Amino acid sequence: MANFLRIALKEIELEREYMKDVLRCFLHTIIFNRTLGAVTPREMEIDALDLTYVRVDVRDHTRSDLDRAVDLAIDQLCRIFDAQLSVSAVITLTFSTKEESRGWFYSKEEIKVFEQWLIPVRRKPDAYDETEKADRRATLTSAVRDRMLFILYRVNLRKDHLPPVPLPPADPTYNYSLSTHLSSDPTIRDFIH
Repeated sequence: MANFLRIALKEIELEREYMKDVLRCFLHTIIFNRTLGAVTPREMEIDALDLTYVRVDVRDHTRSDLDRAVDLAIDQLCRIFDAQLSVSAVITLTFSTKEESRGWFYSKEEIKVFEQWLIPVRRKPDAYDETEKADRRATLTSAVRDRMLFILYRVNLRKDHLPPVPLPPADPTYNYSLSTHLSSDPTIRDFIH
């Protein structure tokens, strides 16, 4: 049994053309809401779906480690779908802290996970005609909005599992890791629905 909060979004069906934008939206929204201290928000738009979300603004013009980690996880998921290894997969976003424990003759760093988000994705075949594309776009916009509301509800529902924030925060975010799994992976299969 895990000693951390695990939150699973409802599976979302995505066509390839929307996959990166929608997953960036979900991941950056969660990360923004788990950012420590004062940060500058940056509004992002998904023009094709007429949606806006907020993410942490990167101060310099180079890509941040955060952007690289998010893009790497999304690219891994896209490669799974492009290679037709599976029609469904999950991106996992895990937040943790590092704690140092010391004894007489040792010192070790231990990673303590306190929250994990599961974002299940099913690859949807691309639409063929303009009418079908418009219908699917409207359905997807509604589905993304529903999941965004769920994310915002869940990040504010419970905070008792969050570790204390150091004053002042040394790092703007908790430690995080991103991974991609096939939906058949037994370590996550029971938590998605």
